[in-house]
This record gives sequence, structure tokens and C-alpha cells, in this order.
Amino acid sequence: MAAQVDDSDYVEFLAEQTRSTASVLHQFILLFNPNDDSIHIFFEGAEDFLYYPAFLRATIDFDSAHMHNCRGKPVVRQLKDFISRNGYPSNRCLYFVDRDFDDYLDCQMVADESTYITDGYSIENDIATVDAAKILLTDVVGLGRGSDEFNLVISSLNQSVGEFNQAIRPIMAWCIAVRAKGGKVNLNNAKLSGVFNISRNGKVKRKTNGFAGFIRSTKSGNIAPTTAELKTALRRISTDDPRKWVRGKYALWHFELALAKALEIINEARSQANEQEISIPSALRAHQMFELMGGRIPPPSSLLRFLDNR
Repeated sequence: MAAQVDDSDYVEFLAEQTRSTASVLHQFILLFNPNDDSIHIFFEGAEDFLYYPAFLRATIDFDSAHMHNCRGKPVVRQLKDFISRNGYPSNRCLYFVDRDFDDYLDCQMVADESTYITDGYSIENDIATVDAAKILLTDVVGLGRGSDEFNLVISSLNQSVGEFNQAIRPIMAWCIAVRAKGGKVNLNNAKLSGVFNISRNGKVKRKTNGFAGFIRSTKSGNIAPTTAELKTALRRISTDDPRKWVRGKYALWHFELALAKALEIINEARSQANEQEISIPSALRAHQMFELMGGRIPPPSSLLRFLDNR
């Protein structure tokens, strides 16, 4: 049974937190029943509701589970601290957060029996993979695995992903270096179509003023890294899996565009041969890959281990 929440602690906590934190905490306290075994699941954002439940249903009673949208990793962190401090049982609460840049900034949450942290930057990195593309091509598009068209799409996507990772690497290093100095970077403000050019065959190049445009649109404040600091950040991410440092939403933006272009080339060839064109999934253009792929891709092995250890 959870310890009785100290009223003064609760009031003080609410006074110090954002409206979002207070709202989710208030909902949790209202719904928590010490006399049942219901699980409370704290998600970082709305996309998590499209991704995790397909994997969680095998191990959790969803009929009685309560899912909370925390609208940000800081809120998850604050709620976990408060819930732990006030004696709620850890086996009744689960927290799911993205890795983000926090490993490089030495401020990562602790992964434990109640907290899962994504392998890559975010859950989008699990969607924007060549393996996910293979599933989409067979299950949704209907291409035969190993067919010439299938192999052409995968080869084009593999090349495009590598080029995109190389082109965006110094930009991601700049973001890390700015934040390491205490600066702010609003990653949601970036318009990647103004930063990168992706040709009809998927080749990726950074536009002439793309890097500068990215900085102008995302930078908040006057903090800027030195050349030495930028080189240090570049070295830190040079040997890591790109999924750890390419922002997931950026990876997914490129994935959708590159895959659609590869499928368009297939249709051009079919049209010239007077063959029926394939139906390109509308989700690629509507940015609805979570809805399309959320239940199709296998769970990461780290997530399976986390659930098995419960």
C-alpha cells in the first residue's frame, strides 16, 4: 500500500511544477487505488500511445491499466521522483521515455525495473529503419521479398539513409554542443526541406545555406559553441549508432520521403512497361507511419527484456 501523501509536500510540489505536471499528477492521485493491482503507465508523448500498447498488451492487463500523457520527458522525470518519494509501489508504475541527447549531456534518467529508455534517440528511430521498410514493402505494398523491385527499393533506401546520416551529423553535433553549454535549441522549429535536398533517386545533399538556416530557425539565445567544442561533439557521436544521435522525427521525415521516391521510380518503370502501378501508402505522405507500422514491426529486444523482467 502506498504511503499517505503528505499534504504540504503535495502542495509544494504542485506550486513548483508546470501545469502539465500538476494535471497528470492530480489524475494519478485520483485514479490510484491501493486495493487493486492496476498499472499506471506514464508516456512521454502522444506518439507513444500508437507504439507501445501493441507490445504491452501481452504482459499487462490493459482493461485496468491507466495511461498518462506527460507531454514531455521532464514531466515524466518529475512525476517519477514525486511518486517514488511518497512511497507508491514501484511495481504499479511504468515510465517510458526517449533517450534524446541526454547520454551526451550526462543527464540521462536512470533505467530501472520501472523505467524504459529507447535504444535510439526516440521511438521514431525504430520506425525509420530499413527493416521496417522491408515489412512495409511486403505487408502493405505487396512486393515479393527478394524480387528485383524489392531489392531496388531497399538498395536505394540504404544508400539514402547513409547519406542523410552523414549530412545531418554536424548539425546534430552542433545541437549537442549548444546544449552542453547551457544553450537552448528548439528542434521543432526546423524546416528540413530548407536544409536538405533529396533528389528523385534518393540522393541527399545539404543545401548551400542549409546549416545556417537550421541554426537561425532553431537557436534560442546567444550561446554558440566554439570550433573546438563542435569538434568534441562530432567525435563523441562518430562511432555510435546513428539512431542514437539522429533526432527521431528528422530520421522519420527522411525515411518517408526517401521511401516514397523509391516507390515512385518503381511506378515509373511499370508505367513505361504498361504494367499496373503499385499503390504507394498514403501514410508515407500524410506522416502517419505510427498508425501504419506501430503494430507491424517487432518490439526492440531491450523492450522485451524490460517487460520480461517485470
